[in-house]
Amino acid sequence: MPQTKLAEFCSHIYQLEQELNLPQLRIQNCYFWQLIRMDFYYQTAQKLNILNNPHPKLLQSSKTKVLWRALCKFPWQHLLLSNNKITDLIVCHSRKHQGKDMYSEKIIQQNPHICIADKCISASFQKNAITIDTPQFIGLFCAKIFKPRFSQTEEQKIAEISQAFSEKFQISINLKPLIEKRLTSFKISKKIYKLFFKNMPCLQKVYITVGHSHLSLISALKELQISTTEVQHAVLSPYHLGYHFPKWPEVPYATDNMLTFGRFWQTAVDHPKSMRFEVIGSPPPLQKAAKHLSTNKQKQIIFISQGIVSKKLYQFAVALSKCNIGCDIIYRLHPSESINDYPLNANIQLSQTTPDTYSLLAEAEYAVGVASTAIYEACLLGCKPILFNTEGVEYLQPLIDQYNIPLVSTTDDFIKALKEAKKISAEDFYA
Repeated sequence: MPQTKLAEFCSHIYQLEQELNLPQLRIQNCYFWQLIRMDFYYQTAQKLNILNNPHPKLLQSSKTKVLWRALCKFPWQHLLLSNNKITDLIVCHSRKHQGKDMYSEKIIQQNPHICIADKCISASFQKNAITIDTPQFIGLFCAKIFKPRFSQTEEQKIAEISQAFSEKFQISINLKPLIEKRLTSFKISKKIYKLFFKNMPCLQKVYITVGHSHLSLISALKELQISTTEVQHAVLSPYHLGYHFPKWPEVPYATDNMLTFGRFWQTAVDHPKSMRFEVIGSPPPLQKAAKHLSTNKQKQIIFISQGIVSKKLYQFAVALSKCNIGCDIIYRLHPSESINDYPLNANIQLSQTTPDTYSLLAEAEYAVGVASTAIYEACLLGCKPILFNTEGVEYLQPLIDQYNIPLVSTTDDFIKALKEAKKISAEDFYA
């Protein structure tokens, strides 16, 4: 596959990281670049019209519910009182499958006494959970009021880095506001986390999904010498800056360990050099669906949407619906998308919650996507995968390289791909 805008964009970032020594630079004793890296990636990619907003409907619950959870579900007593019982804690993913975080489910089953922590923004808040991101809410609120005072040397360094990225991408980039926001939030939330976990003297291990969203939590735990383990929840790709750290001598705010779906993911990106790995296998709902596959696949095409590619992918689905392909078209929305953002089309069935994604994939013959983990899951569920060629498809490069998955750009390509597409084994990806 020829180099795309996204591949070139990431390559420039990795190049400048080394030239400017960004992984090792500190401001006010914090490794600021890792704090802003994901924000910078998505914000700049959107400015350059490479990607759309990855999570257009990130706030999945009402603001009132989120505020109530942040204030009432956080165990404030642990900031003052010691708790001697909790040995293990798990931070769940905000996205749920039938009310449960499927990525954490195995760990919770194996350790029924584990303390469950959830995110305030979860659409389906885990039963009996505490909130874990309240300190981050406090930090972000404080960041709107308080600005860090940078030394003259720090101001100059920030300006130099901003200028280097501006020249590379030919757009105006000012990193100072982003650094101010993330630095203040990080320092305040980290202090709260440290106070919180100091009062859990028996705590030995913390599991975290989406590690790059919990950097202050990870940093606090590491300083308290509490073991941290990330639980894989999505595709690991050289184009996902939350997980790929080429030529970084050290990744300061990364977990000690990682549980992966299969061995493939342990070498799919440049992980932190000191990270240790263990295979946990596929999530239980996916395992269950794989055991109960339909022997009679329906003539259905499931489009798997994501915020970063939703506009182009839906436009392609609409164009395809005008062709006589002899298959029903179902367009499955990402949990962070809103069905109200999509115009109704008589030839396309929009799907958001029920039936669940695995039930759809277990019945359908074809699965179409760009950068979604669900494409790998579709392979496990017996679908014939087809990839739409737009920015972000690089995430699934292994499928293209190793399995010759059809890569389509036009409806004519797609009609041809219907005959060429085949089932593939997912054993490399899911143990």
